[in-house]
Amino acid sequence: MKFNAEIFDKLQYLYEITGFNDHQLHCVIRFENKLDAIALKKSVDILIKTVPILSRKYKNCNGNSYWEDVLPSGRTDLFKVVDNEADFEKFTFSKQARKPAHKSRFAYYNQANTLFLL
Repeated sequence: MKFNAEIFDKLQYLYEITGFNDHQLHCVIRFENKLDAIALKKSVDILIKTVPILSRKYKNCNGNSYWEDVLPSGRTDLFKVVDNEADFEKFTFSKQARKPAHKSRFAYYNQANTLFLL
């Protein structure tokens, strides 16, 4: 199913492709103790089922911009556990890692006990 993109979505898309501005980091949560990554993944899956727009991908086809639903099998890049800074940087800042872009992505940085919402 397709959902029309709003003007702000189109502006964010232009920011990304031009490199002008990048409002990527939405939330950082630091925990005192290590989290169970499997339980965290399950909670992200439940969140996606509850708020499905978080898993949609932005599409731009000749000026016709829209968000498209993603099947569960295509959501493998929505949540990632990273164990070192290099993997975290790759997940958060790599242009390749963001194609095609989901509305939101989650990364749990194991060493820092920190969850990031991108």
